[in-house]
Amino acid sequence: IRFFQYLLVPFVVCFDPEDRAGHKDALATSREISRGRLPSLVGVFFAFSVLVPLVLTSFDSDQVLWKTPIAACLLCFVEMLANICFIVALSQIYDSQVNRS
Repeated sequence: IRFFQYLLVPFVVCFDPEDRAGHKDALATSREISRGRLPSLVGVFFAFSVLVPLVLTSFDSDQVLWKTPIAACLLCFVEMLANICFIVALSQIYDSQVNRS
């Protein structure tokens, strides 16, 4: 549970001026922000850390970088896009909670 509560720490550290000034604890703030949002945090994490890699591994069973460099690079690009989407989804959760309070 703590893992999911701390998923928003990078956003607190980067975007909360009170944390930068040293008036807030980033871990405590992340726990506060994630309160009531654990199902969506778990869902986003599951989607991007379990489902997307499972789908991507079905495409790379025979892909070796030096044998099929274009296909392997495309797969790496898709994986990078999935990671960016994961960060954007987390930032949307962070923004929705911060703007709500």
